[in-house]
Amino acid sequence: MSTFTLATEISFGEGALEGLREFADRRVFVVTDSFLAGTDVFALVLDLLGADTVVFDEVLPNPTVAVIGKGVASYLAARPDVVIAYGGGSPIDAAKAMHKAAIEVGLGAVDGLVVIPTTSGSGSEVTSFSVITEETTHAKLPMVSPDLVPRLAILDARAVLGVPRAPPPIPVWMC
Repeated sequence: MSTFTLATEISFGEGALEGLREFADRRVFVVTDSFLAGTDVFALVLDLLGADTVVFDEVLPNPTVAVIGKGVASYLAARPDVVIAYGGGSPIDAAKAMHKAAIEVGLGAVDGLVVIPTTSGSGSEVTSFSVITEETTHAKLPMVSPDLVPRLAILDARAVLGVPRAPPPIPVWMC
């Protein structure tokens, strides 16, 4: 016997990004990286979200504890109603970790976490896992919690347009 259950609602297909209009009157905190923040599709995302949007675009490959700390400070200052992760595994893991930290101090976004993956195949948009890197030892720190499960994943082919075929090289200092 087999079963398959997802806690995450999945919106997919042509025009799925337009579902972001649901959050146009809300305070939004978006987590991404600097490359994706400069794409035309990200500009569309921001347009659909409206004016009350704060963007944290400092996520690097293999997000570190320091980046998460900086992001949490930005998240708490923004006091968002919803958190949106836009990107591959690193922005998604970072957004999950930031959201969990805010939940732990009673300031988590009431509308939860929404994920717009720009990669295919990892499945991180529907899991309860996040992995953060400790800067000094480069140890991978896994996080597991039901709080890390996004409430909504938006799968729109436009999100993968213009992204590199392969991830950018990891800076030497991170190896």
